[in-house]
Amino acid sequence: MPLALVREWFGYKLGNTASMEKWSYWNQIDAFWNQPFDAFTWPDPAAVVRHRETASLEMAVYLVALVAAREAEVALGIRPHDAVSRLVELSRSKALTFDVKRVIQNVGGLLIGAVETTSHAVVNVLEYLMGQPAILGQARAAALGDDPAAVDGFAFEALRFKPAFPYFFRTCEQDTVLGRGESYEAPIAKGTTVLALTHAAMFDPRGLSNPNAFDPARGRGNQFHFGYGLHECLGRAIAAVMIPEMVRQCLRLNGLSAGAVDYKGGPVPEAWQWQWN
Repeated sequence: MPLALVREWFGYKLGNTASMEKWSYWNQIDAFWNQPFDAFTWPDPAAVVRHRETASLEMAVYLVALVAAREAEVALGIRPHDAVSRLVELSRSKALTFDVKRVIQNVGGLLIGAVETTSHAVVNVLEYLMGQPAILGQARAAALGDDPAAVDGFAFEALRFKPAFPYFFRTCEQDTVLGRGESYEAPIAKGTTVLALTHAAMFDPRGLSNPNAFDPARGRGNQFHFGYGLHECLGRAIAAVMIPEMVRQCLRLNGLSAGAVDYKGGPVPEAWQWQWN
């Protein structure tokens, strides 16, 4: 589903889905799941880097050709209403400093983030809901209603219980102190890698009331599905629509049942067998 949306709606029709899936997969795997402090360790981390480098090179060639084609269309007065074309129009308008290189970087980031991460998040949401029959019944009732946004609360609350990313890593840019004045005060030296345990933070009773209860009406305050602050996800506005809508369409399938998610020995969902009427 994310691949179809990227191709048809965002404007990446020149490419094939298998290549796009590969590009997104290896870039996400190397960035988020090939770190020395991860719980999961690849047998050959350097091989992951090589896969990512190859995928990035292939993707760069594709993106240059894609943006060039969109530039030609815009120059000829053809105005397709997709994300790539709009970025090209923004660059050509000279309304702000946004050259072709930045267009290509943004188009690449949208492709990488919209496919693999979205798929992972949707799988986690549905897997959690399917393990909670009472909550699943409520979510299905919401999905069958007339309000598309009625599923949003179920999706993001389920993602709080089973996030795609339970922590984010950052590098401390200057000497600082965490928890100053508290019993757990800790000095952090410049250059230290810090893990922000966002999964734990989303169950902190100081930030959320009754955090252990599943509450689809909770809202998204003090939740960190898309990071926080300067490093908040570039595609958060897109993902906030894509994830719950994909979940909604799945929940509308009559008699849906599923086996176990297959990770194929890796850190992310790779396959999942479903049945429905």
